Amino acid sequence: VLTIIGLDSATFDVVDPMLAAGELPNIGRACREGSRGVLRSTTHPLTPHAWSTIVTGVNAGRHGIWDFTERDESGYQLRLVNGSFRRAPAFWDRLRRSERRLGIVNVPFTWPAPEVDGFAIAGFDAAAREQGLTFPASVGEELRRRYGSLELDNRFPLKNGQFDLDLVRRAAAQKLEIVEWLAERFDPELLFVVFMAADHVHHICWNDWEAEGLQSPVADVYRVLDEAVGRLVELSGPDANLMI
Repeated sequence: VLTIIGLDSATFDVVDPMLAAGELPNIGRACREGSRGVLRSTTHPLTPHAWSTIVTGVNAGRHGIWDFTERDESGYQLRLVNGSFRRAPAFWDRLRRSERRLGIVNVPFTWPAPEVDGFAIAGFDAAAREQGLTFPASVGEELRRRYGSLELDNRFPLKNGQFDLDLVRRAAAQKLEIVEWLAERFDPELLFVVFMAADHVHHICWNDWEAEGLQSPVADVYRVLDEAVGRLVELSGPDANLMI
C-alpha cells in the first residue's frame, strides 16, 4: 500500500521553524523516520505545469501543459487549460492496465476525473462542473446526497476580503471524511490526496508569516495540514508506505 499526500506549495521555510518549535508532529515523524529533501520544481514552477510533470514523469514538452491558459486555434484568444489537455499518460493510466486499485482525490489538472479501478475526484480545474467531477459518476451523486455542498479547497478561502481559517478547517475535515468513506468502500492499493490550502495562504498571508511567524495564519494552516497527514497515515495503516 502506498499513500501519497500532496501539500501544494508547502515549503521547508515554514515546516522547519515549526518543527524546531515542537509543532507539526505528524510531518515531523515522517521526516525523522524516513528521508527528506528539497526537490527542484519545474521551470516555471506553476501548478498546472508542475503537477502534470509529477503525475506523468515527463516535462511539459511531452505532456503539453505549460500554464493555466493557452492560446486557442485563432492565436488571439486564451482558453482555460484542464486535465483533458494532457498528452502523456499519468501513472494511474499505467497502473489501470495492471488492475491496481487506486484512489485519486483533488490532484490538480485531473478534470475530467480519470477512469481508474477504484475512485477519483478531479482537481480544481473541474471548477463548478458536476460532469466529470468524479469517477465513477455515481460517487459524485452520493457525495452530493451526503454533504450537499462540497468544500474541496478549490478556491481561495476568503470571507469579506479576509483569510477564512474556518473554511480551511471545514474543507480539510470534509475531504478526510470523504477519503475515509471511499477508501473503506474501494480499498485502494494506492491513495493520492492533495490539499491546496498552503498555496492559498501563501498567496494571501505570506507577509503575516514573515512578521508574526508561529502566530500567523500560515502557521495555522500548516497545523491543519499536519492533522490531515496524521489522519491519512492512521487510515493507511502501519504497513503503508508514505510520500508527502
